[in-house]
Amino acid sequence: MKATAIASSLLLLSLPLVTAIRFTWIPEQNDSTAIYRFTSPVHVLNSPVPTLLYPKKETEEYHEEDQTVQVSDSSVINKKTSGKDEAEREHDNDPSLQEAEIVDLDFPCPSPGDIAPCVCNNDEEKHLKLDCTQIEGETQLARVFQNNFPVKDFYEFKMEENSGIKTLGNIFNGLTFERVIFSPGPFSIERISDFFLSDSFNTLKELQVRHTMVTADFFPFYTLSSYVNLESLYIDYTNLKWIPKITGPKIKTLSLESTGLTSLQPGTFEQLSNLKNIALSLNNFTELRNGTLLIPNTEMKFHMVNNLLEEIQPGTFYFLDDASSSSSFKVTYELSGNRLQQLHARTFPLRNAPVFLDFSNNNINNIEQGAFVMPHQTDTFSIEINLTGNQLETIEEEVFGELFRHLTALYISGNPLRCGCDMAWLITNKENLHRLDDAASCVDGTRLIDLDHQLYEHFCS
Repeated sequence: MKATAIASSLLLLSLPLVTAIRFTWIPEQNDSTAIYRFTSPVHVLNSPVPTLLYPKKETEEYHEEDQTVQVSDSSVINKKTSGKDEAEREHDNDPSLQEAEIVDLDFPCPSPGDIAPCVCNNDEEKHLKLDCTQIEGETQLARVFQNNFPVKDFYEFKMEENSGIKTLGNIFNGLTFERVIFSPGPFSIERISDFFLSDSFNTLKELQVRHTMVTADFFPFYTLSSYVNLESLYIDYTNLKWIPKITGPKIKTLSLESTGLTSLQPGTFEQLSNLKNIALSLNNFTELRNGTLLIPNTEMKFHMVNNLLEEIQPGTFYFLDDASSSSSFKVTYELSGNRLQQLHARTFPLRNAPVFLDFSNNNINNIEQGAFVMPHQTDTFSIEINLTGNQLETIEEEVFGELFRHLTALYISGNPLRCGCDMAWLITNKENLHRLDDAASCVDGTRLIDLDHQLYEHFCS
């Protein structure tokens, strides 16, 4: 009998693959007959309709029409029972022995009851997603992934909030994801294992961890280099306080907003050769030191809005490649809402590309000559500067004169401009005036575009 059962199993395994069914051979007590129990998916059957042969009795011959398992496009199982004895019919009528799970390859989710309260769904783009927002704690979450999953490769794992999970360990039991999102929160997570997503080392492209209680000591920074396809990393609204040097071969976006950071060690991002977007807003930085931001890519958006920044040292920003090479990419420095009082010479290297500088709502009263370092080539260079809401009393030609040839806009409203002869170079040039925002005004409220340029030509020449 055992040899016959093995032969039957081999017959099943040789069938073409399309829809998944697992058959378990269950012998009778006298081992003269056998039935097959349908359980979780393992093998896949294709048309023409496969035939399951029962082992023969010593005194009876079975024909293949005696037991037929038909899998149609609508995932229906039909069974024939002709030629069976009473014992076999009892087995066929036993619901516990007739479990069947047909895997719809258009919707390969596990049984909802197995993974509850997690929810599996498939979006219009056939992205398989798992939402575990309703999970209560670590034990329940781990139990979900001990169940059978018809497929292992998911597009997204998501949890929107949770107060019962403190630690995230290696729980996914072979499942892989392209996106893992713990957001918007809040969460009570305090520790994330270095191997929390080790099954996704080759698949993960985006990781979001927001509003947690994780510190830098318990975040898997040192395994980031193992995620060979990770492009976007968001660790926001947590209590990191510091970060080590970060390595990631494909990371393009790194967001560390509201994480309690006060400083960065030089070269923190220099190994991120594809980095294009750094977000450090809503932290507690007071200064940026020489060599802090070595920038390896031509395209860069640097966001450090609403910090306590009082000084940016010359050499803070440094491009690792040729800053003069032509580029259609935009370079952005967003530093609004800080406490800057002056901009030192050689602080902001400019690319031969579109550049946007935002220093609005600081306390800037002095900009040194050479603060903006012009690229050697300017064929694709243009610049837009926002200095709204500062303490500037004049716009000096030595600082801005060369920039005006490439300037698309200069926003200077909300500054106590004296509008003396030191600004005659600007006021008497209509082309330059049109590059200013219409609200740009002198300290007495007179708009710059309304000033009499002839008076400046007469008295300031």
